[in-house]
Amino acid sequence: MIYLDYASTTPLLKEVKEAMIKAMDVYGNPSNGYTLSDGSRQILEDCRQVLSERLNGFDGRFIFTSGGSEANTTAIMGSSVDTIFYNPTEHDSTINAIQNFHYRNGMTIKKLIVNNEGIVDIGNLEAMLENASELGSILISVMMVNNETGAKNDIKTICEIVHQYDCAVHCDMVQALPHCQIDLDDLGVDYATFSAHKIGGPKGVGALWIRNGYDLRSTIFGGKQEFGLRGGTENIIGIAGFEAAIESLDVVDLENKAIELRTTLFENLKNKNIEYISNSPIDPQKRTNAIINISIPRLHGDSTVIALDQFSKIFVSTASACSMSGKSYVLKEMGLSDDRIASALRISFGPNTTSDEVVKFVEELAKVYVVFGGGSNENG
Repeated sequence: MIYLDYASTTPLLKEVKEAMIKAMDVYGNPSNGYTLSDGSRQILEDCRQVLSERLNGFDGRFIFTSGGSEANTTAIMGSSVDTIFYNPTEHDSTINAIQNFHYRNGMTIKKLIVNNEGIVDIGNLEAMLENASELGSILISVMMVNNETGAKNDIKTICEIVHQYDCAVHCDMVQALPHCQIDLDDLGVDYATFSAHKIGGPKGVGALWIRNGYDLRSTIFGGKQEFGLRGGTENIIGIAGFEAAIESLDVVDLENKAIELRTTLFENLKNKNIEYISNSPIDPQKRTNAIINISIPRLHGDSTVIALDQFSKIFVSTASACSMSGKSYVLKEMGLSDDRIASALRISFGPNTTSDEVVKFVEELAKVYVVFGGGSNENG
């Protein structure tokens, strides 16, 4: 088996599994005041502390959620704004929350413009803000790293501009967490979302960071857990795993390794005479190296994914795993043709990916290319 879909989810790290097993014996409810609950409360606060240290989030607080989707939904539907400007290549959870919030509350929503690399047009954003005097309070939602193409938005510059107009910024950092050195204070975001299962942690746990001075309304009602913003007893076992995953994360090592794997991938595609078009940014400063999106004109993306799975036990994807239709609206917003979108593949690397696996993937892809794409392959 060769797994090249780390942008979808990641294998559970050994140290994460050990931390979760240990936490299974800690059964006191953290909301109770007696000493039996001290262990559960300690797990919560230890994870908050580690997140604050690793992400420089001391000027805010972390709210634990069931994952990145809930964190995004809370940031959007918990806000008390009149207008939302949003990046059209955001994750489904953000876009769906915005559209539902608009439908229920009659608020104004404005779509930002992205260029042909999927990066937000900052000049357009500033022009929209300059003409927004009648729109009331505004929240801008822009992700840091796109989950399908690896494109990186210049979040620090966006925040500097947005704050000049006294508006707030929500940033989905789920895909940035494994690949970028995040400094929440330096970037200037007001709300940020994270997920454990993208960094070797468990599924079903994430976090929403809220800068001091910014408020949200609860979207899950119950008790007063998580500073009154997220009712329900916390997932102590998952949070223990989240902490272990954060402590094990080595962004620099992952990106350096991804650079080598990326080079191996493209060298082998060339050697095997596989024609492709890159859908990820060319400039390395505008992308993460671990998420690669390419179109192979002679192949259909969905059919290629199925063929690689059934015949070679190699796992890649086309669009986001959360995309309802299976078709990439991200690539559509970038202005790509239907044919190019239909032939797209997403390959994503993780800490366990090896060069030999990448070479083997291209070898098997070359077979699909000849059989299903009608291509010639002199070297394979």
